Amino acid sequence: MQESAPFSEEELTLPRVCEICASTYTLEEAGEHFFSRPYNYRNGCATTCLTCWLDCAPPRDRSLTGNLLREFATKLSPDSHLVVMPVHRLMFSEPIEFQSGSIIYPRGIAKLAALKLEMSKEISESLSFYQSTATFVDRETLSQTPTIAFTYSFDWDGLWHGSHKSHMEFIGIFSQIADSKCLNWIRYKFCTIDMPDVLPSRAGQTKKDPGMSAALLYNAFRREGGIIAGDAFNSVLTRGLGLPLNEDDKRLRLLPTAPRSAAGYRLFPAQALDRVRLIRGALAIGFSVRELTTIFAERDRSGTPCRRVLLLAREKLATVEASLRNLQIWRRELKTTLVGWERRLRKTPRGQRAGLLEAFVASHPNRQTRNSSRMPLARGHQKREESQ
Repeated sequence: MQESAPFSEEELTLPRVCEICASTYTLEEAGEHFFSRPYNYRNGCATTCLTCWLDCAPPRDRSLTGNLLREFATKLSPDSHLVVMPVHRLMFSEPIEFQSGSIIYPRGIAKLAALKLEMSKEISESLSFYQSTATFVDRETLSQTPTIAFTYSFDWDGLWHGSHKSHMEFIGIFSQIADSKCLNWIRYKFCTIDMPDVLPSRAGQTKKDPGMSAALLYNAFRREGGIIAGDAFNSVLTRGLGLPLNEDDKRLRLLPTAPRSAAGYRLFPAQALDRVRLIRGALAIGFSVRELTTIFAERDRSGTPCRRVLLLAREKLATVEASLRNLQIWRRELKTTLVGWERRLRKTPRGQRAGLLEAFVASHPNRQTRNSSRMPLARGHQKREESQ
């Protein structure tokens, strides 16, 4: 299919009204990369603003004081409960409300002290409740970072009667909801995607102990609530590195197995941070997870895999040089192709298709599809991966 032409100046500056949120927007407000994959904003930019296309919405203009019960009063019901989660590495000065219904509060602004965090004796004496309590995550912990608050419908009694493992699964679910409500938009709009260390943390991760995650849950109609906490995301050290996080996968083990505390939480030694730095450096120059697994396994057995590391590095250099040669060939072919296309367009009457791609395929029948690099895509946005 022929690639769409760039937008004209008139199209870029034309005021449009979003069908979803009724806000006024222009196409020049969106970065160029949003119009191609994986976002494919070109497919909906005529009728939808960028933030609604990303399943988030722009901030509402409303005075927010941090009074959670008042600011979520219209959304709370016997079945819809308040969820509050910490988010660190996120800096701003005023609360922001998104049309998705979520609100992000700066550090210390959300009035968590107004929420009565008490549960029935049956729940407060359960094993899963004790396991969360043993993490020492409390209101003060959540107040140390910005917080995201939203409402979500779930079985209140079913959650609290569940196991600690199910609580960790709920934290993962709540974190994904926070992503879709606003954090994905914040990351895409304001953050450098290829620098994971500076991205906002996952919703739920605490600043005091990034390996610990938590969610404060409150039932406004019963006037009761509590905090569930634990290592919901396994080792935070491996996040953003492209490393396996599935503890059941014994084949790929980059970090030594860490013992667990009495409460069941991983206790990583200080040396684990040095190992992670090595992993980051090796991944940056092209080593694969599987290769590093073999190398570190030999190191952990007091072996010396240095020659193997050198051999692998030489292989990678050869691969890079071959890729450069192929790119140079492709560069020459593309230059020639563009000259031919410009000549073909000059001969094509206005309003008729020039068949540029068809001409290229006919003249290069053996040319294979090239994979273009893509930016990381958050969960829930694969639906944008439509054909151009």
